[in-house]
Amino acid sequence: SSSSSSSSSSSSSSTTDENSDNPEINVKALPSQLRTTIQKRSNVVTNPEDRRRWDKWLIAGNRQKVFPPSNNDTRISSGGEKRPALIQELCNKREFQFAYRSYANVEEANAICRPFYNWQWFKFMMVKPGRMRFSYADQEEAAEASAAGTSNRNTLAHVTNSEHFRLGLCVPLTIQWWGNISTRKGANNKDMYYIEWTKTQMRLSLLGGLKKVVKDNPAVCQKLSALPWGICAYDDGMIGFKRGDIGYLAYDSKFDGRKN
Repeated sequence: SSSSSSSSSSSSSSTTDENSDNPEINVKALPSQLRTTIQKRSNVVTNPEDRRRWDKWLIAGNRQKVFPPSNNDTRISSGGEKRPALIQELCNKREFQFAYRSYANVEEANAICRPFYNWQWFKFMMVKPGRMRFSYADQEEAAEASAAGTSNRNTLAHVTNSEHFRLGLCVPLTIQWWGNISTRKGANNKDMYYIEWTKTQMRLSLLGGLKKVVKDNPAVCQKLSALPWGICAYDDGMIGFKRGDIGYLAYDSKFDGRKN
């Protein structure tokens, strides 16, 4: 899951920008190593030392920044369009699964308890990790994403983020986010890639699916999506985001190397 839970705690102290002055932060774990730290049953990283390794990767990536390319650092797509290399990478891989975040939310705490079959089953539970999808802003396949929110000439790609939860034992809850990738001024007054979220939607399935409840832009989701996500790292199909001053998140296009 990403950041769309009903509440969140403060960022862990190990993920603050001040820690980036620590030389040990620059010793990054490889994405292939980080993938093996995600527990299959809970879909979260529970080991404190493993979490520190994730934090180091994200913070070290944030120090290096992912800047929009110059005109000489673009690729020609199969259709002949000239696109930024990172945008092509994201849209060609298309789907990324939530892997990690540096701060803990309610559904993550519940997911850790999930294998033990306790009273947490009756609360707000993450059913499966969130999925993020990217599509080119100028292609027909992006029409739905564009219609879901505002798009402008500076939009480089469209993003959708789907998250699946359960209320109690039998009420499925889906939260959908729509957004655009564009550039804006970041650190040192340089342009950086950012996701600006433009719309959210909550869907409930009641009475065994006989009744559907759909609510656009619910207040709690709008509050969570108000902060843009800066793209701070990308390596080996894994992408890192900095969510304002809240903390870091990581999504992965290779989600098959997990622990039992």
